[in-house]
Amino acid sequence: MFINAEAFFETYTQIRDGFITGRKGSGKTLLAFAMARYALDHKFVTGVFANIPHRMPKAESVVNAFVIVDESWQFIDNRFSKQTFSFMGAWSRKTNSLWAFPSVYGVDLRVRNLQCERIADINLLPIRAWLYRWQNVWGDKGHFILARPEEYYGSYDTKAIPVDDGGAVDSLMSLVPEGAQLVQRAGGGRGARRNGNGSESVVAVASTSDLVALQQRVADLEQSCGELNRTVKQLREFCRIPESTGARST
Repeated sequence: MFINAEAFFETYTQIRDGFITGRKGSGKTLLAFAMARYALDHKFVTGVFANIPHRMPKAESVVNAFVIVDESWQFIDNRFSKQTFSFMGAWSRKTNSLWAFPSVYGVDLRVRNLQCERIADINLLPIRAWLYRWQNVWGDKGHFILARPEEYYGSYDTKAIPVDDGGAVDSLMSLVPEGAQLVQRAGGGRGARRNGNGSESVVAVASTSDLVALQQRVADLEQSCGELNRTVKQLREFCRIPESTGARST
């Protein structure tokens, strides 16, 4: 469950796309599916459209869907997006869709209006919690906690390697046929391949071996001691843990 995340979700549902960054193995994809569950529970969307297998209610198109593009650097790499940007995440308000882009490498600035990153793994036995910081393009920023992240284990295939966008852009373009012409004018075309459903999907524009540098990390944010103390206090109250109990951050 999320703690102190109201401001984060308020800005997320306004911006409608979120870039989840962090080191490899830091739970970026897990956070995306936790956000999807939150969106489903709060009736923001009716299903999940993802480019990896998952066990949440599935959406047949991006309309009214929570769209997860795992390893999104492959499809909207910030180094190549001027030539290949495919309007991924476009018209999200028109289609009532929310998009999440978990990626260890940099993605196009057009889907980095809201960024978040895990900064601590807190052990307050018997509760495990992950602390995140976020910031949007307007300068709003904050922290939130995902308590009991293990509740989301099994929500998706952790071993799946996304080789395309799962048909997200193809679904989007089927709603706006003229959009393909916009893509051509904006970026000169996009690579495509057939996915398991027979529809076209955006494919990776660069392999891992092509990458010569890590993404630009989220700029260092000044940590507000007052906000962090308030967040930790909320977690302690949730866990009914006395003030003297310590927490270990890894």
